[in-house]
Amino acid sequence: MNKVLGIGLNRTGTKSLNKALRQLGFNVHHYPSDSITAMEVVSGRPYSILERCDGLTDLHATVRFKELDEQYPGSKFIMTLRWHGTWLDSCRRHFEYYKANPDAQPIRSMSRTLHLKAYGADEYDEATFQAAYQRHSHEVAEHLGRQGPEKLLLLDVVGGQGWEKLCPFLGVPIPDRPFPVTR
Repeated sequence: MNKVLGIGLNRTGTKSLNKALRQLGFNVHHYPSDSITAMEVVSGRPYSILERCDGLTDLHATVRFKELDEQYPGSKFIMTLRWHGTWLDSCRRHFEYYKANPDAQPIRSMSRTLHLKAYGADEYDEATFQAAYQRHSHEVAEHLGRQGPEKLLLLDVVGGQGWEKLCPFLGVPIPDRPFPVTR
C-alpha cells in the first residue's frame, strides 16, 4: 500500500502539512506519541501504525525516509522547507520549551532518539542544526530527487505555498478553502 510521508524536519510546516492532508481525506499522523510507536522508534523496528493509516509527517518519517521508500515503494514524499533564519529561530524556541518541559517516559526516549537521528543532538545548537538541515536536504535530493517529480514534492508552507502545489502532486482536487497554517 502506498503512503503519503511528510519528511521535512520539525518546525518546517509539518503540522500544517498534516492538517492539509487530513482535510484532503488522508488518514495521516503527525508525530505519533503512543507507547507502541515510541518503542518502535527506540528499537528501530518498523512502524506498525502505518498498517492502519495513510502516512506520517514530522521526524518519524524524516529520519526513516529511505527505509520507508523501500518498504512502501509507490509512496509520495513531501519535504517541507523553510528559510534557514526563521527555521533556526523556531527550532531554538521549540527546544528551549522542550528542555523546560520534558516528555514522560517512554515518549522522552522516543523524542531523544528522533532528535539524535535528525540532528545529531538532543539540545539546540545553531551550527549543528544548520548542518543537519543541509545534510537532510542533500540526502533527500540524492535518494528521492532522482526518482522524479512524481515521487518528491518540495513545499514551502511557511513561505506561502500550499494547495496549488500539493493537490496536483497528490492527484486530488484543490479545495475551496485556505491552506491551513498552524504555529
